[in-house]
This record gives sequence, structure tokens and C-alpha cells, in this order.
Amino acid sequence: MKKVSIIIPVKNGANYLGEALEAIRNQGLDVEVIVVDDNSDDKTSAIAQKYGCTLIHHAETKGQSVGKNTGLKYATGQFVLFHDHDDVLTPDALATLCQPLEHNPDAMVVMAKAKDFLSPDAKNRKSKIKEAPYFGFLSGAMLFRRAIFDIIGPCSEKTTAGETIDLTNRLMKHHINIHRLDCITVMRRIHDTNFGITHRSREYGDYAKLLRERLKVKRKFEP
Repeated sequence: MKKVSIIIPVKNGANYLGEALEAIRNQGLDVEVIVVDDNSDDKTSAIAQKYGCTLIHHAETKGQSVGKNTGLKYATGQFVLFHDHDDVLTPDALATLCQPLEHNPDAMVVMAKAKDFLSPDAKNRKSKIKEAPYFGFLSGAMLFRRAIFDIIGPCSEKTTAGETIDLTNRLMKHHINIHRLDCITVMRRIHDTNFGITHRSREYGDYAKLLRERLKVKRKFEP
């Protein structure tokens, strides 16, 4: 099986990073884990070192998209998985995601499902949890062939959030199909400091801009 590069951009993720890395270790595959520490002031780096990760430091905070691109520069695996520090891979998630890419050399992207869970330490017990598993352009639910980024380019660094919508726009532009798997590969943690909660106002602006771009791309390629 080909090597998987798992890229984790994180700032101050000591609260959940160990659990994420433990689940990756339990996958039992040949992986390299690249933790991009985005100027943390907690024990994020120490935890990454404890698990033998490739550790890269940003001297100043640059954001998740830049962190992903930094990780891509160091990735040596043929397959790439972006992973949020607060989420947890399900057992055999990587093997399941790798199969379509291993068996079909023309396949470039695999998407599985995520399932939400409320973190035990969440103070807001009324946080919205999706009861059913769902498809989404989410870290931990998508595996990429490394070569795809030579075609579509790196993650967008022009937005604070919404880089996944930008990614779908470029996949559409290049007519790249996504192989879908009806299974759960990542448990998505809902907690008080989710990026989507703490950066909601900026996300709305980025999403509106990127959705307009998607409509432009869709119109261009519709018959």
C-alpha cells in the first residue's frame, strides 16, 4: 500500500491532538504525520514530538489554509489526507479510503462520510449535532492523490475560511470526479471552540464570495 501523508495544521491544539494522533497510530498503516504548529503557546509541539510526527513551526500565526500548504511542501506520500486536530479517525478509515486509489490509477479523490459527536468537555450542551452521517468536503473524510495538487494548485490562502468550497470549485473546473464511499471515516468533534463557531462572521463573508465563484464555474461548464 502506498504511503499516506496526514497533514494537521493546528494552533493551541493540546486539548485534543493526542486523541487524534492515537487514532492515526491505531490505523496500522505506513503513514507520515505532518503537524504544522501555527504559533501555539501550549503543549501542541510536545505532543506532536511524543508521537514521532514531522513537526513544522510557523513563527507567526498564518491560518489553516497556509498550514495545509506548508504541510504539502513537506509531504512525501503518494496520498494526502488533511486532518483537524480535534477530530478522530474511525478504525480502518485510512485502509478504506486508500482502496479506490490503489485499485484505480485514474481515481484522484475519495470522499467518505463524517459523523458529529459532542465533546464531553463542551459547556454548550445545545450545540447543533447532525444525527445522521453526512458527506462533506471535510478533513478526515477526503483522501487525495498527491499529484492532484499539481493540477488544481494548493489550498487558497485568500480566505480565512471556506477553502473547501474553493477546492470544490477547482475540482469542478478541472472535471475531476470524486469517488464516494458510503461509510464513516471521521468523527467530527463539536465543542466550544470549533473554528466555525469562533470565526463565524468571517466565514459567512468567505462563503458568499466562494459560492459566487462556484456559480460562475457551473455556468461556464453547463451545456
